[in-house]
Amino acid sequence: ESLFLLTETSNLTHIPTMDTINKLAADASKTVADTANWAQESLQGKSAGAKADVNEQTLKSDTASVGDKVGAGLNYMQNKGEQAGHESKAEVHKQEAKHN
Repeated sequence: ESLFLLTETSNLTHIPTMDTINKLAADASKTVADTANWAQESLQGKSAGAKADVNEQTLKSDTASVGDKVGAGLNYMQNKGEQAGHESKAEVHKQEAKHN
């Protein structure tokens, strides 16, 4: 809904209603929140990926003990799972931000 106002120059000017303004503000707030969540999830995904890379290097090491390699292997799998989860959430937030 909107109101129209006739100006001094006889031009018709569109004046949005408060409902329209409130909806635009809510949409903008959601876009900002989705963008912030996308950035956060992206960073967490990169962090988990970096940890997985460190564990992978331990697995490849000639000097790491068997115990260290077992621990690194378990951590690697956990880190890769976390990375995938964060990347998936980041993509959802990215798409939501685009469509607000």
